[in-house]
Amino acid sequence: MESVAFLNRVTRTRGYLGVCDTHAVLAFRGSDPVTLPNWITDVVSFNKYFGWYMDGPEVWPSRIDSIHAFKSDYAMGISEYGAGASLLHHEASPTSVVTTSRWHPEEWQNIVHETAYKAMAAKPDDLLCSWGNPIG
Repeated sequence: MESVAFLNRVTRTRGYLGVCDTHAVLAFRGSDPVTLPNWITDVVSFNKYFGWYMDGPEVWPSRIDSIHAFKSDYAMGISEYGAGASLLHHEASPTSVVTTSRWHPEEWQNIVHETAYKAMAAKPDDLLCSWGNPIG
């Protein structure tokens, strides 16, 4: 597959979507990203759910900085982010959620989305961002 991708490199951008944390999380947690298979493409994007499956939404700015620091000349993006929510669940001032519970207040999703978007919008030259769509 890699050799076919390189043959088409003149006409197409090769992209990798790091859906599984086994590949993507290393770039966010301090391991050497050079050895990962996702760095053979022209652009790589990650599905990250800070504030839902891991950490809190407040880590978005530092995580964006850390991924950019590894490969500052590489095109990277966030392909998915967010938190679960139910139109039937509401909470005035949620501070966190238990993702395995059945209580997913819509207001928590708002907090996660607004925090993530603000962090991504502050880094327009460092990160390509697209909600729910792979970049590449």
